[in-house]
Amino acid sequence: MNRYDQAEQLFREALKIGRQSLGPRHQNFVGFLRDLAGFLWTTGRYAEAEPLCREALEITQQLLGPRHAKVATELNNLAELLRMAGRYAEAEPLYREALEIALATLNARHPEVAGIRNNLGLLLEKTGRYVEAEALFREALQTLREVLGPRHPNVATHLNNLAGLLVTTGRYDQAEPLYREALDIGHDTLGQRHPEVVTRISNLGGLLHKMGRRAEAEPLYREALEIGRETLDPRHPAVATRLSNLAGLLFETGRLDEAEMLFREALEISCEALGPRHLDVAIRLHNLAGLLEATGRAKEAVPMYLEALEIVRASLGDAHPTTRIAAENTLSHLSEHAPDHPDLPALAAAFPDL
Repeated sequence: MNRYDQAEQLFREALKIGRQSLGPRHQNFVGFLRDLAGFLWTTGRYAEAEPLCREALEITQQLLGPRHAKVATELNNLAELLRMAGRYAEAEPLYREALEIALATLNARHPEVAGIRNNLGLLLEKTGRYVEAEALFREALQTLREVLGPRHPNVATHLNNLAGLLVTTGRYDQAEPLYREALDIGHDTLGQRHPEVVTRISNLGGLLHKMGRRAEAEPLYREALEIGRETLDPRHPAVATRLSNLAGLLFETGRLDEAEMLFREALEISCEALGPRHLDVAIRLHNLAGLLEATGRAKEAVPMYLEALEIVRASLGDAHPTTRIAAENTLSHLSEHAPDHPDLPALAAAFPDL
C-alpha cells in the first residue's frame, strides 16, 4: 500500500468515525467531509469528491442558514471542484453566490473574499473573459499583499495566477517577473518540492518556451515532471500537463519519438483522470494529432482533430478564441487530407469566416 492509499484509508476511517460519533448533521462533521473531498480532489478524482462537497454544502446551509459566511466557503469549494472538472457553466453561479455572501458577511478586504475573487477570475480567464478576470486578480492580489504581507504563500499563488493571465493575453514581459517573484516566495515559504512550487516551475518553463527560450525552458519542464511523478499520484492530471508541455518542446526541437511517447501518456492519463469529455483531453488530442500530421500520418490525425474540436465546442462555445483556433486547424486539415469527409460541410457552415 503506497502513501496515497494509506492517506485515503485514514481519511475514510476518520469520516466513518465522525459520522458515527457526531451524527451526519453536525457542523464539525463537515470538516471530515471536506478533508476526504480535498484528498480526492488533489488526486484528480473529481467525480468521487463532488458528492462529499455537495453534502458539506447542504449540511452547512441547513445548520447555519443560506447566507452564512461558511456557506460561502462551501459554495466556493464546490465551484472550484466543478471548474477543475471543466464544468464552467455550473461553477460560475456558485462562485458569484459565494462572493455575494462573503461580501455581505465579511470585510471586503478579508482573505476569503480575495480567494473567491481569484477563483472566479480563473474561471473567467478559462472562458475568455480576460478583462473581468484581470480586474478580479489584481484586486485579490492587492488585498492579500495588504492583509497578509508581501511574502505570504497566498500572495505567491495570486501572483502566479495574474502572471498566467498576462501570458494568455500575450504580455510575456510583464508576466516573467511575476512568475519569478511567485517562485521565489514559494521556495522560501513552502520548499522546493511543494506541489504549488512545482506548478510555478512548470509555469515559468511554459513562459520561457513561449518566448522562444527553449534551452532555459527544458530543464524547468523536466524538473517539474520529475518532482511531480515522485510527489503526486503518477496518474494525476498535473503529471499529464507536464508530460504534454515537455512533449511540445521536444516536438518543436525534432525529438519526435520521445515527444510522441509523452503525448500518448499524457492523453491516457487525462482520459483516465478527467473523463473523455474534459477540455484537457481535447488539448492532448489536438497535440497528438499535430505530431501525427507532421510525421506523415495525416489520416490517423483526422478523428483526433474532430474529437478535440467537438469537446472544445461543447466546453467553450463556438465564439471562444480557443474554439476558433481549433476549428481553423481542423478545417484546414480536413480540406487537405480528407476533403470528402462527411463532417466537413457542416463544420465549414458553422465557421463561415475561417
